[in-house]
Amino acid sequence: MQINWRTWRKETLDLGLTAYDLLNPKTNLKVGCTILAKSMATRGTFEARLGRYHSWEGERGRWYAGKVLAAARELEAAK
Repeated sequence: MQINWRTWRKETLDLGLTAYDLLNPKTNLKVGCTILAKSMATRGTFEARLGRYHSWEGERGRWYAGKVLAAARELEAAK
């Protein structure tokens, strides 16, 4: 998963991990899933909550959610 260190540094450090630890695939996936669950547990539209995985800044989050949803539609159409 892609974990934005600048955005999620505090949460990662609170877990006792460093940026280097995120290079371990198992650790990276666990932290990424934790961040995604935290983002999805917030209020707002699905797109807004999905966007918070990338950024809590509205415009950047909307851009990210749009990219993820477009990729999901492409994968679905390819089936």
